[in-house]
Order: sequence, then structure tokens, then C-alpha cells
Amino acid sequence: MQDESLQYSRHALERMKADGFFEDDAEAAVEWPTRRYRNPDDTIEHFGYAADGRYINVVTDLSEHYVITVIDVHKRTRDRQRRRRERRSN
Repeated sequence: MQDESLQYSRHALERMKADGFFEDDAEAAVEWPTRRYRNPDDTIEHFGYAADGRYINVVTDLSEHYVITVIDVHKRTRDRQRRRRERRSN
């Protein structure tokens, strides 16, 4: 990736704010991914770790400069486990 900064869609910024991610987390995943995958719909998924250790997926366009969305990969699993613990304690 070149030295140009990333541009973020409104959706990506909203997801980052809701999930507590920072632009540095997305930039690190795009620049140094643990895994990168090109999709048939001309998007690229960059998998990496946020500063707090969460595994994230940053989806960009082919230029790798426009972030479409940021996903907390294991959020659904953590939420499901939390709900189970809450039900057991009630």
C-alpha cells in the first residue's frame, strides 16, 4: 500500500464508532494483514488485529484506499456467549 491515507465510507465510520475501533486499527489491518482475500465483487478483505487484540476484517475497494466497512469477526460469538452466561445466572 502507498503512503496515501485511507478514506472511509459513512458506514465504516459508524461501525468503527459502534464497535470501538480506531482508524489506526483499520490502517494496520490494511497495511499488514494476517490474511488478505480478493472477492469476486471487486472488494478486498484485510484480516488483522486491533490494538486491543480483537480480530477484525477491513473491507476495501480494489484501490485499497477506500474502506467500505470494518467488521469485528468474533463479535457474534462473544455476544452469544454473554447472553448464555446471563441466562444461566438468572
